[in-house]
Amino acid sequence: MYEQILSPKDSFATNGTKKYFLKSYAKKSFLKTFFCVLITIVFFSCSKPTAISGNNPEKEKYKLAKKDSVADLPLLEFPATGNSDTMAIVLSGDGGWKTLVDKLAHYFVSKNIATVGLDTKIDFGNNVTPRAFAKQLDHICKYYSYKWHKKHIIFVGFSMGSDVLPFGINRLPHELKKNISGIVMIAPCQNIKFKIRWINYIFPYHDGLPILPQVKKLKKMPLFIICDDNTYSLSLVMKKTKIDYITLSGGHHFGEQYDMLDKIIGRFLNIEKQ
Repeated sequence: MYEQILSPKDSFATNGTKKYFLKSYAKKSFLKTFFCVLITIVFFSCSKPTAISGNNPEKEKYKLAKKDSVADLPLLEFPATGNSDTMAIVLSGDGGWKTLVDKLAHYFVSKNIATVGLDTKIDFGNNVTPRAFAKQLDHICKYYSYKWHKKHIIFVGFSMGSDVLPFGINRLPHELKKNISGIVMIAPCQNIKFKIRWINYIFPYHDGLPILPQVKKLKKMPLFIICDDNTYSLSLVMKKTKIDYITLSGGHHFGEQYDMLDKIIGRFLNIEKQ
């Protein structure tokens, strides 16, 4: 560039001028870079969101609700009216969100209890560990407690949802456990695998992690277990324990007597008239 501007015949002029232009160019380049960096720092400092400070509970809840996203979970929402400070979290069986849990969710809504459902067929189609599942429950509790302005939580699980429930609750933070007002396990089995495989719908498994040791850790909490009369029911290994449970006939779905089942659960939770 500089050789085109200066005459090549004047070697002194060419060399000297080249040195002058190079020094000038370097100085301008440095100043331009310096001011670009300075402007960038000022811009991002001004546009950075203000951090949540202080001990304001509402701000802390907001931070947790935004951080603990539940967008990737297979959830169903059942909002409710009224001024109840309790919400319910209902876990389906490995068959998906079917009639039993759907009617139960609507029953809770009729009692002014907002409910969120978790479809375990979708959720446990992936490899979900007990620790990861507990984290999911933690996120659900924090997010919907803030969204719906609820303090107390009811946990209900059916079939596989019942089997995994104690593994998750036992790993929840202590502060969250204090807000649990009821735990209902419906038709639990004796063992559980934290992975759904299509072959198990044809040939059900009966091995895996034992559920009873996890249930025993819940005995100091408001726990109610409704067992079915199947061969691998949890009731068959609970006879020598001091845990409250009942056994209903009619198979895994209790003869589809869902209204009766809802009222039994409602009486335990003190939301159904005797």
